[in-house]
Amino acid sequence: MKTKLQELTVDNVIKFVNKSSYVSWAEISMAFEDTKGQLSLEHPKYNFVWWAGMSEKFCDVMDEILQKQLLAVEPCQPLVYLIDGLALKFPIAKQARVYKTTHWLPTTFNPINYEK
Repeated sequence: MKTKLQELTVDNVIKFVNKSSYVSWAEISMAFEDTKGQLSLEHPKYNFVWWAGMSEKFCDVMDEILQKQLLAVEPCQPLVYLIDGLALKFPIAKQARVYKTTHWLPTTFNPINYEK
């Protein structure tokens, strides 16, 4: 039986992350409708990709979450994405610094007040 995908909104993504911890971009993209596309969300200062293969709506929702800091974003091991079944084919950014070529910074989301 196929699970029904949730409507892609800022509030729904926040609710989804608040139910768990260490939620990956891959988990979000698989849980919501209208996430697949040809766009990517990148950090202009450091030349790294947050996530790729995104719809315009997915980019808009996640960009708002990032810009308004509505969720905590933390670097994670690429293994998280391999377990989730989706990973990007870019060199992996090991730290937040300026890269000459585009890198992928694997990250997860947590509720703002999440305590480790």
